[in-house]
Amino acid sequence: DHAMKKHTLQNLIRLQQHSQLLKDYANDLANQLIIEFDINEGHKIARFLKVSQGLDNYTAVRYWAEKWLTAQYPLTDDASVYEDLKYDDGLYPQLKHQFLKHFPNTAVA
Repeated sequence: DHAMKKHTLQNLIRLQQHSQLLKDYANDLANQLIIEFDINEGHKIARFLKVSQGLDNYTAVRYWAEKWLTAQYPLTDDASVYEDLKYDDGLYPQLKHQFLKHFPNTAVA
C-alpha cells in the first residue's frame, strides 16, 4: 500500500512537470503569434478567442494557446509525448490556423 502511494505521488509530480512544460510550450507558441501578428497591448482579443474578458491581449493569447495545446495533448505522465512536442514543427502552423479562425474578417493564408 505504501509503495502504491509513493507511485501515485511520483505520477502527480510528473503530471505537474508536464503541465508546466505544456504551459511553457504554449507560451512560446503564443509569443510567436504575438510577434507575427504584431499584437499590441489592449483588451480586444479576449472576446474573439472566447476567453475571460478581463484578460489583456498577451495574456489572452497565452491562455488560449495553453487551452488549445492541452486539448491536443491531454495531460499524461508519459514523458515521451512532451519530448516530441519540442521538435514538432507542425505545431505552430496548426495553432496559427486555429487562431485565425477566431478572426472572421482576416484573410486566412
